Amino acid sequence: MKSTTRKYVPKAVRLMDQVREVLRFHHYAYNTEKSYVSRILQYIRSHYQ
Repeated sequence: MKSTTRKYVPKAVRLMDQVREVLRFHHYAYNTEKSYVSRILQYIRSHYQ
């Protein structure tokens, strides 16, 4: 039986642009997108200083 999950390959080069593309592909709300991006940036800044 064939799986029906959608797979998206981002076209952007930068990490955060890829995150935004994938979230938009899966129809996440704009506020959710902002929240996820903010949390990812916080993580990157705190762990890779």
